[in-house]
Amino acid sequence: MQFFFSEEVKMKTILPTRLLFVFLISLLAMPGMTYSCPIIEVPLPVRVANSTLIIEGKIIDKFSLWNNQQNLILTIHKIKVFKVFKGNFQESEVEILTEGGKIGDLEHIIYPNDNLIVGDYGIFCLEKSEYSSLSGYKGNFYKIYATKQGYIKFDKLNNVATDYFSEYKGLPETIYSIIEKLTGQKFREIQKNDLFNNEIKDNKDKPLVTINSFTPTSITAGTGSILAINGTDFGAARGSVRFRNADNGGIDYITVSGATSIPFWSETDILVIVPKNACSGTIQVVTTLNEVATSSTSLIVPYAVQSASETLPVFLVNLNGSGGYTFRFSQSFLRNTAALNAFLRALETWRCGTYVNFGYTLTPVQDSCPSYNNVNTITFTNQNCDLSAGILAQTRFAYTNCGTGAFFYEMDIIFSRGINWNFDLNRTCTPCVDFQSVALHELGHCHSLGHSCGTNDVMYYSMPNDVERRFLNYDSDLAGGNFVMDSSRVFNRCSRSPMEALNSSNCSVTYSPVAKFSVSATQGCKSLSVNFNDQSENNPTNWSWDIDNNGTYDYFIQNPSHTYNSPGSYSVKLKVSNAVGSDSTIKINIINVYPAPNPNFLGDLSVCENDSVIYTTTRLNGNSYLWSVTGGRISGVNNSDTLKVIWLGGPNGSITLKQTVDSTGCTDSLTKSVVINPLPSPKISGYEKLCFGSQAIYKVTPKPNVKSEWFVNGGVINGQNNNDSVIVNWNRAGNNTVKVIQTDTLSSCRDSALFSVIVHPLPVVEFNGETNSCLNTQILYYVKGNDSLSYYWSITNGRFLSNKENDSVTVIWDNIGQGTIKVVFVNDSTLCLDSLVRNVTIFQAPSNPISGDSVVCLNTIGNYYTINDSGIEYNWKAHNGTILGSNSNYQVQVLWDVRSKNRLTLVQKDLATGCIDSSIFDVTVNALPRATFNAESEAYSGCLFKYSANASALIYKWVANKGKIEGPDDGKEVSVRWTEEGTGYLRLVLTNPSTKCKDSITKNIEIRKLEPPPIIISSDVCEGTFDTVFTSNNQIYSLKWQVNGAKLATNEINSYAIVYWNNIGIAKIKLVRTIQFYDYVDSSEKEVIVNPKPEKPSIIKDNDNLISSISAAEYDWYLNDLLIATNSQNVFKPTKSGTYKLKIKNGFGCYSDFSDPVNVSIVSVDYDIDLDKLIIKPNPARDKISVELNNVSELTGIKLFDIMGREIDGIFPKVTTNIIDIDLSHVTQGIYTLQIREGANTIIGKIIVIK
Repeated sequence: MQFFFSEEVKMKTILPTRLLFVFLISLLAMPGMTYSCPIIEVPLPVRVANSTLIIEGKIIDKFSLWNNQQNLILTIHKIKVFKVFKGNFQESEVEILTEGGKIGDLEHIIYPNDNLIVGDYGIFCLEKSEYSSLSGYKGNFYKIYATKQGYIKFDKLNNVATDYFSEYKGLPETIYSIIEKLTGQKFREIQKNDLFNNEIKDNKDKPLVTINSFTPTSITAGTGSILAINGTDFGAARGSVRFRNADNGGIDYITVSGATSIPFWSETDILVIVPKNACSGTIQVVTTLNEVATSSTSLIVPYAVQSASETLPVFLVNLNGSGGYTFRFSQSFLRNTAALNAFLRALETWRCGTYVNFGYTLTPVQDSCPSYNNVNTITFTNQNCDLSAGILAQTRFAYTNCGTGAFFYEMDIIFSRGINWNFDLNRTCTPCVDFQSVALHELGHCHSLGHSCGTNDVMYYSMPNDVERRFLNYDSDLAGGNFVMDSSRVFNRCSRSPMEALNSSNCSVTYSPVAKFSVSATQGCKSLSVNFNDQSENNPTNWSWDIDNNGTYDYFIQNPSHTYNSPGSYSVKLKVSNAVGSDSTIKINIINVYPAPNPNFLGDLSVCENDSVIYTTTRLNGNSYLWSVTGGRISGVNNSDTLKVIWLGGPNGSITLKQTVDSTGCTDSLTKSVVINPLPSPKISGYEKLCFGSQAIYKVTPKPNVKSEWFVNGGVINGQNNNDSVIVNWNRAGNNTVKVIQTDTLSSCRDSALFSVIVHPLPVVEFNGETNSCLNTQILYYVKGNDSLSYYWSITNGRFLSNKENDSVTVIWDNIGQGTIKVVFVNDSTLCLDSLVRNVTIFQAPSNPISGDSVVCLNTIGNYYTINDSGIEYNWKAHNGTILGSNSNYQVQVLWDVRSKNRLTLVQKDLATGCIDSSIFDVTVNALPRATFNAESEAYSGCLFKYSANASALIYKWVANKGKIEGPDDGKEVSVRWTEEGTGYLRLVLTNPSTKCKDSITKNIEIRKLEPPPIIISSDVCEGTFDTVFTSNNQIYSLKWQVNGAKLATNEINSYAIVYWNNIGIAKIKLVRTIQFYDYVDSSEKEVIVNPKPEKPSIIKDNDNLISSISAAEYDWYLNDLLIATNSQNVFKPTKSGTYKLKIKNGFGCYSDFSDPVNVSIVSVDYDIDLDKLIIKPNPARDKISVELNNVSELTGIKLFDIMGREIDGIFPKVTTNIIDIDLSHVTQGIYTLQIREGANTIIGKIIVIK
């Protein structure tokens, strides 16, 4: 048998606080936000808000199917719906889909699962499943929102409802009130909840069940350990025992029942095997009458072990041929050095704690979801494998059960990439999740450990933010791990060699390196030399240095040196690696290379001879200055931020400033050349030839300390006349002049210059063209001039249809009102230009709108008209229509005989202006309506049939022949009661309400007679029994059963009825059928013979036998309400303790009522072994047993084993004839296997020891 475990960790969903009631919920039912296995709590308001359907119901059935990829078993749970709190749901049942399940010998288990147990009640927060069909099974599947947190289970025995984190006392009113306030609406009841309808009435005279004690007080879970419970009034019939649930920290109970889990039960003593998901806390005993006893003290469960059955834990084996298991990491996981090291630290904690043989290899696997491939994968979520929203990590297990043992053969762990993890040895973030603690917890499950309820245990079910659990608890985590290791090394299981334990010399692991380094210098001037020193952890073997973080590695030795020649801040990256992995680190701007100073100064660089000039620089604190000159002499000090120089002669000199940064010692200098000017010699530049009325600028070369004054002949100076340039407006044609006089203000040197200017006259032309135009009409415009002119046209409210650079242009005026046209003409020789502008009036062409029928029916006449204006000429045209009469009036009639794109065009001409325009009028031509309706070709006389037209939003008229219309005959639907057999008809006339178009259809109907309903029941029955009477099942029928001489035991209006035969003789059954759909009623009758039943027997005890008080044809014997024997004798010998009952059958085949119950107590009934050759008594036993051997020829050996398969020493049997006495005084409480060898054969028996 194969099993598959999956453990999921869910993230917290944040809901904004909108209501004061949310705070009430927080106080009433929400502990602190925690991670469980580690799941992040999803508060109840979030679950309610994000669920699409919330119901109350009972789990009534479940079955499993393969998913469509045939690689995962899914389970469909059928839920009987009682109430709907949210969502539009009307059905009485809903199907919930969960991962995991069992098909044949194959089982997939999701751990922890949604805990949906048939028979449990609760509230389900649901959302639609992504599955619509499974292996051909189609359904409307839902899934639980937030997995197990979305299921609020009812515990009527303790009057509470519980989910994964919270408890709601006061069942069911408290949880009803909370959810109704969160949804803002009252629940809607589908059917009554029988959990609250069927109240158990306590017998006040009966003593209350109590638990006096239990032993041992500390016990392990999932190991087959037996807990002995002592108390009073447990009852003779086996009930159930409840333990605190380790998967939610003990908030609720888990229940165990049945002889396999509870091998012994009596009025005062119970033996129960502690299940794998039990944890520390109080225990409860529940009797068959639902009486509950709770222990006054808590049971201590230090650890739990995964198990394949009640007595078969899952162990570890030598799976990889090297003594244990090998983990492999995905590519993305290996790239995350911090995560890899945190995982390896967790792995080393288990390896050196319990010496478990968990190894690993650095050969990566692809970034995909771990599959059923015998590879133990550790990975992050990736593009090929994602986890549901809120899941922190997921661990999957697979084990095989060969009957004599169970072992893991695959284990995978998936961590979510989108979590704020703390990977470091010391916590560097908050709030965040400690990755090493989570990995240690998940590896504990790989170690075959379940959850515990110790809050400091690694295997505790939850973990808050910013909490670290990196050390194994000695009494729980280590003790459980050591138990698994001890059990995993006992003997071979399922043909597998046992796990080979590690030791202190080989349990340590090698970690991926962590990159770290230091530098010899972090700052300096350019040409800075720096030594880099590697300080990486975990012994790297390769180094790659990028000394400027530009993406290219520069050195590949451990400790390089480098010289920085350019100023700036440099980030340095180091990448290191070894056989395990690699890591890199970047130090941002760790190297700062300072630039040399950037000296600059201000002052005249063009001077006259003997000029005295002041030079200055901007003083910077922490800087020193030193000046020097050539071609002059310094007047004053040369180490200040100001320098005075007297220039002696030229033509050239220079001045130099040296600047030093005092703090860094970085130095630079700047030298500027100085021109020593002689007397000024101005030269005028500007236009020598231009046009009349032009404006021109004339200027001289600027010189320091030189002043200019301007004078003009033939023009006017615009603005000032004492700048290096002047603006002149030329207002006289002919030869003119410009003059400038310059004076050097330092040397008083003066000079002048004269500049000649020729001014040309402007060209003259004649402009021709229309000044009135119709809208969108083409007009020609032209000018008359000589061939030496060029032309450039422009317009407003129109556009050109020809080249704009000729002496004529064609214009179309496309805007009503005033437009302009302008022409610019240029003399080609002088380039002088002038322009002319002409205004144009643009008239509107007639565009009166068309009015008329825009929507008509096919083959009808439409009327159309426009404004009647005697100054307008009209011309009509119809597209896909025929104009009737003249087309030149202001109105027209059109016959529309084509259903297509229909259009009417009107051309109008203004007789006064001659302007022409056209209008278009679109016409919609509607088709005739299509009269159709659905009707069967047959009907039944006397029945009411309903018919419906296929077309909607029309006017209807119905006519029926051989039938009568009941109700309106002018609706889309009509009801007809057919009154005559034969051939009738039904006619429908349809009218389109907008177009008034009509269509009709007539259908013939064959009218037949309807046969009465059949009654299906045996004609011969027994008194005091129930039988089911059937008729043909048709959902359109409404049925009512009537009986005479018997009683109906069920609803009288189903397609079947259960009848109780309470009178001997002839009974009559009548079935009245109402076909509501046809408004039709008829009936059928049948007679039944009721035979007498035997009298109620009594059971008489006769020594070891039970005897019936009445003779009969057959005797049925029951033990604890289960049929155990059917025979023809009235004597029965019981072999087991319990409650016996009897039923007898007479010659008619009729059974009597049950006899009154008789309690029988027989020592060692449950586990007496009688396999022809082996009988063990007493069983259960305390100090000794006797083994009776039958037909054993050769006794060759006797051995005793515990449930772990370990042989018990100190067994010294005493053999006399065929009896073997075995002393068990030194054996502890538990379940044991007795193995007796007979030659080459082995005889096996099971023994329970109670202390």
